[in-house]
Amino acid sequence: KKWIMDYIQKDSIESFDDAVALVSKLVYFKAQKALVVDDSPLSCEYIADYFRRLMIEPIICTDPTLAIDILKADTKIKIVTLDYEMPQIDGVQLAKKIKTTFTDRDILLFGISGTNSEEVKYKFIKSGATSYFIKPLIREEFVSKIINHTNFLEQQEKLKTYIDKVDKYVITSITDLNGTIKYASEAFCEISGYEKSELIGKNHNILRHPDMPAAKYEELWKTITSGKRWSGELKNRKKDGGYYWVKANIEPIFDNEGQIIGYQAIRQDITDKKTIEIMSITDELTQLFNRRHFNLKIVDKLDEAKKQKQTFSFFIMDVDNFKKYNDTYGHNMGDEVLRSVGRVMNELLAMDGDIPFRLGGEEFGGILASKNIEKAYNRTNALREAIEGLGIEHSKNTASSFVTASFGLVFVDFSKCEVNINSEQIYVRADEALYAAKEGGRNRVVCIDICDTLGGDK
Repeated sequence: KKWIMDYIQKDSIESFDDAVALVSKLVYFKAQKALVVDDSPLSCEYIADYFRRLMIEPIICTDPTLAIDILKADTKIKIVTLDYEMPQIDGVQLAKKIKTTFTDRDILLFGISGTNSEEVKYKFIKSGATSYFIKPLIREEFVSKIINHTNFLEQQEKLKTYIDKVDKYVITSITDLNGTIKYASEAFCEISGYEKSELIGKNHNILRHPDMPAAKYEELWKTITSGKRWSGELKNRKKDGGYYWVKANIEPIFDNEGQIIGYQAIRQDITDKKTIEIMSITDELTQLFNRRHFNLKIVDKLDEAKKQKQTFSFFIMDVDNFKKYNDTYGHNMGDEVLRSVGRVMNELLAMDGDIPFRLGGEEFGGILASKNIEKAYNRTNALREAIEGLGIEHSKNTASSFVTASFGLVFVDFSKCEVNINSEQIYVRADEALYAAKEGGRNRVVCIDICDTLGGDK
């Protein structure tokens, strides 16, 4: 009379948790519908009453041939009860038909029969039914099974919602052992500009940006193929040729035997962060690294060379008679000369480890990845020749009729000599070499080998 839906035995403090869980379940039930299929209107109403007490809206169907159409018309129906003995089609056959018709939809099927037959029970289960009831229905059993099975359904829906959100907002992908893409999230497609069909089956290197050094990817693959997680920042190329930056975490996927079967990557879009970061270390006019970045990098690279007992090369370069150029051709033309020099430096200093800088005004600098002094000198001289080869007229230049530059180069091989030298001293020695180049007639390279026992210039 009081429309009691269920009761809980108050035998422990956990009973209160059970009560709270049951009340919370009503919130979920209130949005659900159930289809009751039975050729007997009386039986339908009897079962429908059970659903109403659970706050689930029942839909009665006394003609089993209409059940499929009702389910198609109302996607909110997630629970179906099927009587076994019905005309035209029995409950087992209808259960099988529902399962094959709605393969992409989670529907709980409950078989009902007045016969306590194991054969009927297992026919229902084999045909896709979730569970089975025997008439007359016992309220406690009915409520318990509906609650338990809808708990699973509710968790599945929450999981699907979570996966959909991950797919929409998280830049993630899965590849096989060779880097072939097997899965790409919607967020991944959106940021890269590719459709899923254009990514699935393609190698991940279609996103590799030419600005990224090969050593970065060598380190990445070495890490993940050894079974470890790799984390780092990557610049990727979009379909339209643009780019985006990500903070990537890439982990191996293992099978049950501990063998690596693929890799999963989760990324965070850091394009805005990297844009600001790059702007802060980039010279606006020439697009080379600026003095601020130089002050940091020369210390890092010099310390690294000392620890690894490797070579270190650094040059300072001045555009010859640049003030006279500005006075003759104007500052706008002077800026164009500096841009041209910047382009040449970016083109020629493209080896992994090279870092070109604009240090200020017409002064430039560069850290070179050269293994010996001859290569350092030849690369610097090639840059000098390329600048003169631009063929930019400079009538006031004492070294040539074109724009030229003078270079002061410093080289040290820490595997051959242990010399206590810091970045400021390196800069001073390079400046001395640059001064010597200017005194020697400009448009030339003067090189100082720190390890030279004579301490002189070469």
